[in-house]
Amino acid sequence: MIRVFMIDSSPLCEELFFQTIYNGLSDERRAKVDRIQTDAGKRLSAAAGYLYDTYHRLGAYYNLSHSGNLAVIAVGDQPVGVDVEGIKKPKEGVLQKCYSQDEKQAIASDAAFADIRFTAYWTIKESACKRTKEGLAGILRSEGGLCDDTLTFQSIIKQVGGEAYVITVAYKMPEQS
Repeated sequence: MIRVFMIDSSPLCEELFFQTIYNGLSDERRAKVDRIQTDAGKRLSAAAGYLYDTYHRLGAYYNLSHSGNLAVIAVGDQPVGVDVEGIKKPKEGVLQKCYSQDEKQAIASDAAFADIRFTAYWTIKESACKRTKEGLAGILRSEGGLCDDTLTFQSIIKQVGGEAYVITVAYKMPEQS
């Protein structure tokens, strides 16, 4: 079983709330927060640290991601990858370098959904790379855009604080006997 937990870091702009979360973090996580320069970055790192400290032991495997004000952790009984991205407009250079022909055609096929498809495909790629630990270069090795075509993906769109995000989890379906 795979479970996904998320937290909006924007309420951590309240100093008392931030300090409460920060003080509850492990020493290692507090040190990581302290190395970050921006307040928004500190809030996001503290939120991700909170998720990690709270949930990573619920499964044998875990994976973290964060973007904008949203931090996400996926935990499970098998290797798992998760990625979250704020919905972005397609960038031609990224499309040409990182997207398959089929993906580019799907993005271009409907202008109303181009931003969502561009971002969703990216989260699929990132979650796959995180799941397989091959890195982003790994997804560029195959024409289909993925280094492991046996993975299953679950994606959702989540609205947080006026911004829309795509969250994708990558995992393998158990084999049927």
